[in-house]
Amino acid sequence: MRVNLTLLAALALSLVSWQCWDDVTALSGPDFPELLVQGSAESYTYCAFDTSGTEVVRGVMLIVIDDSSRITGLWDLHRTDTGATMIGPQVGRGSLVGVREGKSVWMNLNPQYADNNVMLFGAITRAGIYGTWEYIGFPGVMNRGAFRALRLAERREPPSKL
Repeated sequence: MRVNLTLLAALALSLVSWQCWDDVTALSGPDFPELLVQGSAESYTYCAFDTSGTEVVRGVMLIVIDDSSRITGLWDLHRTDTGATMIGPQVGRGSLVGVREGKSVWMNLNPQYADNNVMLFGAITRAGIYGTWEYIGFPGVMNRGAFRALRLAERREPPSKL
């Protein structure tokens, strides 16, 4: 049921004209952690929207899906709507972990926290990953919206250090 709702949300939001930031150089620099994974890395532009369809966050992600369907990666995201509230910790830089099952994925943008998480639930297509994000705290889901992560480049081997 969750996948059907995710696909429906992605389809509905695909009718909106989205402009995503594509500066992959944001994922480099001495203060960014090492990417210790095996598999192929792909760069994505990421845009997150609130329930009314207003863009609230944008940036870039580097995502690696290994042979066991484990997902790891890095993100560099920035708030685009200064009036947006309760978007959770999906602003700044961080790492992500997740799992792929067929065309479905879930990713945790804050794996170091037991609460105060932003979770992405989506479906992989040729163009990228489409789905919903949820800001989750101890009380439960505190906010949600749609997201879109579009592929930027061909598959390549992950760098030993970003």
